[in-house]
Amino acid sequence: YLFSRTVHYQKVAILASYALSALIFIDTLVLGQQPSLLIMLVIPLLLASVLLSLRATAVLVVITMALIAVAVFFSGDLLALIRALALYALTAGIILLGAYQQQRVHAEQEAELRRSESRFRTLSERALIGIYIIQDNLFRYVNPAMAELFGYTPHEIIDRLSPLDLTVPEQREAVRERVRERIEGEKEMAHYTLHGLRKDGKRIYLSLIHISEPTR
Repeated sequence: YLFSRTVHYQKVAILASYALSALIFIDTLVLGQQPSLLIMLVIPLLLASVLLSLRATAVLVVITMALIAVAVFFSGDLLALIRALALYALTAGIILLGAYQQQRVHAEQEAELRRSESRFRTLSERALIGIYIIQDNLFRYVNPAMAELFGYTPHEIIDRLSPLDLTVPEQREAVRERVRERIEGEKEMAHYTLHGLRKDGKRIYLSLIHISEPTR
């Protein structure tokens, strides 16, 4: 689980460890021993509740309880059956409740993020000043006012041009240094002026305010 490189392989590892733990646990019940190995099913279930959906985790719980019931039935120990199912049901119920709460909070956070992005886009699309987002030295977003200022369409700039492409040659080194300062966290906000380069080759005077997102 810890060293798997992708979520897909992590899920496979979780299911495999869960199946192995279930087999060992059930085999222990069949041999008539005490169900003290409940922890062998609980740990994989905890991991499954993190990586798998709530429905998939619940299916695992139901399948395991059915297998436990079958195994103990053939062992002939009714008391062991009741004890094993009760312990596992209680533990699984607590884990499923926690997983449900976690997924609900995650869904609410995603919904709030989408609303925030929608509000930002609505405001920026209507703004009369240029607004842009730079990531990995490329414009990842520019509003219509920004694109029109340089004589481009947003599509021609986004994911295609860098800040240096819109800067006059003699000031590119200074712009590169300012971008480096913001990326490395030396300055979270910068206000400076420079000459931009339009698509038609004309120079324009710019007053820029850059705000960097703090790195964590």
